[in-house]
Amino acid sequence: MFFNVLRSEWTKLRTTKSFWWTTALIIVLSVAFAAFIGSFATGEDLSTTLLLAGNTVAVIYVVGFLVLIVQAVMMFTTEFRYGYQQQSFLATPKRWVVAVAKW
Repeated sequence: MFFNVLRSEWTKLRTTKSFWWTTALIIVLSVAFAAFIGSFATGEDLSTTLLLAGNTVAVIYVVGFLVLIVQAVMMFTTEFRYGYQQQSFLATPKRWVVAVAKW
């Protein structure tokens, strides 16, 4: 039963347009930022190059986390807007299964 609920949640997430354009957004921003920072790496000083690489990873991590938060907010607001949560709880009487699948 849990895997059916998990598959249902994945289908709801996968079929929204916002999921795909925010995923594309994080990929494009990550590649663009890495290319931008990489253009400053001259290779003369190893410590500067490593610092730039570390900063790039940190910024991509933070931006990716922010996009993940935006995706979660859009998913849950859409679900409550159209009443999908009621259908989920009617189909699965054990609420903890739905809560774990959403997590």
